[in-house]
Amino acid sequence: MAEKGTIPIIEDVKATVRGSIDPHDPSGVKTHIYKLILPQKPGKLIVQGMFYGLEEYDMSWDEWIDVRDLESSFRFKSFHPRHGRIEGEVLFTQPPKPVSLEIHAFSRKIRYEITIQFHGETVPEQPPETPPTPEPEPPEERFDVGKWLEYALRKILRDEEAPSCNPSNTRLLVLILATVYTATLASFNEWASILGLTPIPTVLIGEFYRLFTYMWLHAPTTETINGIVVPHAHIAFNILFLWVFGDNVECRIGHGKYLAYYLLCGIASGVGEVLWLHSIGLGFQPIIIVGASGAISGVMGMYLILFPKNHVVFLGRRLKAWNFLILWFLGQIALLFQTDITVAVAAHITGFVVGMILGGAEKYAEREIC
Repeated sequence: MAEKGTIPIIEDVKATVRGSIDPHDPSGVKTHIYKLILPQKPGKLIVQGMFYGLEEYDMSWDEWIDVRDLESSFRFKSFHPRHGRIEGEVLFTQPPKPVSLEIHAFSRKIRYEITIQFHGETVPEQPPETPPTPEPEPPEERFDVGKWLEYALRKILRDEEAPSCNPSNTRLLVLILATVYTATLASFNEWASILGLTPIPTVLIGEFYRLFTYMWLHAPTTETINGIVVPHAHIAFNILFLWVFGDNVECRIGHGKYLAYYLLCGIASGVGEVLWLHSIGLGFQPIIIVGASGAISGVMGMYLILFPKNHVVFLGRRLKAWNFLILWFLGQIALLFQTDITVAVAAHITGFVVGMILGGAEKYAEREIC
């Protein structure tokens, strides 16, 4: 090697180095080294020039230029000539220490003429720090039925029996429930007072339609389950149970009959809840009942009778469907006698029992046909 000197580099001013290397000379010098003192700021080093004696070669790997950290000998970049021409850039994100420009020739005699230029980057002045302002509370996310079902079916509950048809009415019911929930979310109390079910006889007799309309409304509740906060829990879990158990029942008994049974279970469960409230002395209280859980409980009762040998996966555990549904039903009976419960448990029990009766009737009809 041959040290060729130190070159201070001034920003945006080209510096040129010239020389020749003959690797077959008795001195044996194959490398020339130049020490470059660069401006102490981020920027880029532009290297351009020619190797004379390589013009007839497309690419040469025995002659090249290295740009290295002078202290550690770390190589930032190598430049190989094409038709004798050298051209490239080295970017420095931090103010560079002195670097070396090394010119190598190992196979043939060359002459070189290299220009070096440093172009710095101006670092913008940082504005004075201002005290951080508290971030605004994020708005509550709207209920996305697709995202919820995708998560819930993977993590919470799913069945292993694929439907044997296109469960169009189950999907239609899910769509209607989600749409009504979204439309009534901002003024739920007003809608509940108009369409919700109440046990007060004078109201119920005069507005009998409430036995039908109550099952399409859902309260915007948030629940904490196993430490997990679930927003929109009322509509979310109802849709989950309908999606898991409804498709198989629909394909088994037919689309029209499935929809009729769903509505029948919903109306019957509303009647059952009203009768229960009267039996415990709350029949004249201004209680509002909303939700599709009674109708969906009826679908679950039908599933128990029609598909007892199916399996479900609940919180990662594989269970027989009848085990899961019976345990759920017994849990509802236990909740029935809790004095501070705010869930219409009697509607769940009524809907489930009516669904079992309808499912048994369907199974008996199938046996008679066969």
